Amino acid sequence: MKSVFGFLKQNAKKTEEEQKLKELHDRAAARAQRIADVATTSGPEGQPVIEPSAFNVREFERVAVDLPAIVICELDGDTPATIVDISSGGLRVQFEKSYYPEDVIVIESEAFQGFVVASVKWQGGKEAGLEIDREWTARLAKKRREAAA
Repeated sequence: MKSVFGFLKQNAKKTEEEQKLKELHDRAAARAQRIADVATTSGPEGQPVIEPSAFNVREFERVAVDLPAIVICELDGDTPATIVDISSGGLRVQFEKSYYPEDVIVIESEAFQGFVVASVKWQGGKEAGLEIDREWTARLAKKRREAAA
């Protein structure tokens, strides 16, 4: 499994900064648009009033689930976990071990009919929020298929 993580880390460094800048730009633009969409001019002296819903930063609808999974991390090995909610962009898992933000991990579960590559975006107690990386999931799947052939 170490060679898989080495492969992921080596290739991730090339475009990681560019991708993060683009994501930040896109998120800021989307957030500004949401705020503009909900702002009204009913405030004092015609000033815009911003509704609290403008600050919801979720890009994808989440669905509550209770699905078993295995978290594979280069540092800690395999850890049983439970997926407690999932969206097309990420998931929230519960587990016993702690991870650190920006760790790249692999989640295996029947929910994905295999696995996904994800990065830890936050952790609190026994829960963590993970962002699914579709590009790296596809690359790792290709590498696993080639190794099996």
